Amino acid sequence: MEVNWLQLIVNGIQLGAIYSLVALGLTLIFSIMNVINFAHGEIYMLGGFTGYYIYYKLLVMQLKFPNYLAYFITFIIILIVFSVLGFFLEKSIFRPFRGNLLAGLLISVGLGEIFQMGAALSFGPETKGIPPTFTGTLSLFNASLSYQRIAIIVIGALLIVCLHFFLARTKIGLAMRAISQDREAAQSLGMNYGLTSSLGFAIGCVLAGFAGILVIPASYIDPFVGGGYLMKAFIIIIIGGMGSLPGCILGGFIIGFIESFGSYFFALSTATVVSFIIVIAFLILRPRGLLGHAED
Repeated sequence: MEVNWLQLIVNGIQLGAIYSLVALGLTLIFSIMNVINFAHGEIYMLGGFTGYYIYYKLLVMQLKFPNYLAYFITFIIILIVFSVLGFFLEKSIFRPFRGNLLAGLLISVGLGEIFQMGAALSFGPETKGIPPTFTGTLSLFNASLSYQRIAIIVIGALLIVCLHFFLARTKIGLAMRAISQDREAAQSLGMNYGLTSSLGFAIGCVLAGFAGILVIPASYIDPFVGGGYLMKAFIIIIIGGMGSLPGCILGGFIIGFIESFGSYFFALSTATVVSFIIVIAFLILRPRGLLGHAED
C-alpha cells in the first residue's frame, strides 16, 4: 500500500496545533506564577463540552444558527467564560500558593478531580462528538484532506500568532514576559504582579478552552480525556524547554508528527512509547530542552 505522505504531514500539523495550544497555556501559567496547573487538562475538557452543548446542542440544533456563525460565537463565549474562570481560579485558589510548587501541585490535582467528577455527573461518562463544522474534502496530490482538519490548522495558527503579537507588541504582554523572566526586577519597575498573574492564568485557561472546541468536530470528548492531553503537554514542555513559548510550539509539532507517522506505520501506543523515550533522552542529555535557557 502506497504511503500518502501529504496526508500524514497534514495530520501531524493538525495534532501539533492542538497540542501546542494546550502546552502554551500550561507553560504561560508556570512562567508567571511558578505553579504547575494539573487541572489544565480538565479545562481543555470543559472547552470540549462547551463546544458540544453551546455550539452544537444550543446554537446549531435548537436555535438553527449557521454552523460557521455558531462556531465563531462559541469562540467568543469561551473567550469570555474561560477568562472569568481563569481570573477566579487564580485569585481565589492559586494566588495564596504561587511560587510553592508542592502546594500548587496538590491544589491543582484536587481541582482537576473536582472538574472531572463534576463533568461526569453533569454530562455523563459517555464520549460525545459532533458533525464537522466545515464539511467536504480537498483532493491534493492523491490525498483527501478534510476541510475540518484544514480549519483546525488555520485557526490554531491564527491563535498562536495572536498570542505572539499580544506578548511581543502590547504593553501588558511585555509586562508578562518581564515578570516571567525576573519578577522582582519587574515589580521594582512598578509592574502589577497580581493583575499580570491573573491575566496570565486567564489566557492559559482560554487557550485550553480553544483547543477543546477545535478538537471536538474532528474527534470526541468525555470527562476523562483531560489527563491524556495534560501528559502530552508535559512531554511537549520538556522537549521544548520549560518556560519557553517557542519551545512549546516546536515540541507540540514534534509530538504531532510522531503520533501521525507512528500510528500509521505502527500503532498509537507505540508512538506514545516513542514520545516517552524522547522525553527520557532529553532529561538525560539536554534537561533544559530544545529552546530552554541553560541553568546558571
